[in-house]
Amino acid sequence: MALEPARRAARRAREHHGGSFYWIRGFVLQGLRALSLAAEDFDKEAGQVDATTAHAIERAIGILTEEAGLTLVARDAMAEPDSGSWRRYNRSARRRPRLRVVPFYLPQFHPTPENDTWWGAGFTEWTNVTAARPVYEGQNQPNLPSDLGFYDLRLDAVREAQMDLAAKHGIEGFNHVGQRELDPPLGRANVRHPDGSGLRPRPGDHVHR
Repeated sequence: MALEPARRAARRAREHHGGSFYWIRGFVLQGLRALSLAAEDFDKEAGQVDATTAHAIERAIGILTEEAGLTLVARDAMAEPDSGSWRRYNRSARRRPRLRVVPFYLPQFHPTPENDTWWGAGFTEWTNVTAARPVYEGQNQPNLPSDLGFYDLRLDAVREAQMDLAAKHGIEGFNHVGQRELDPPLGRANVRHPDGSGLRPRPGDHVHR
């Protein structure tokens, strides 16, 4: 029984889709970064058809794809796209998202009396952000803010800027995470204007966990 997973993996490796190009979901490839492979780990190209590091990775990608619950399909097995389907990539094309994006929103990026008592005067989530350190080679930590800087969520202008930035990238709201007594900005929920022009606060439309 213990050999069965290995046998299934070996069988799928033999059935992999070979070729020079993949169109693949990015997160399937993220696991390869953890291997920290360098050029020295790959065999010199000499026309090999099997048994090299590159071949092993080619087979592993197919296995990782199926393990992630995705589908592995050869190009010649795919349905032909509609002749005008490329038009949806025009900048002027109307976007029709397949789902609504409402990410988690941690609102304690401002000082509160409770956090001052528990963690020390002036503590905010920025304290944790700036203290982060890489846990593996190449990890981007601390991941510091860019567009809006080290903002203070008590400021209306900051939340307005966040809502405008979110709307620009197709985000339709925020799912607030935290305790109500620590979240003064929570009373101003984030929703989209009826005309779809952006996110604006409307009482009662937020989600709190």
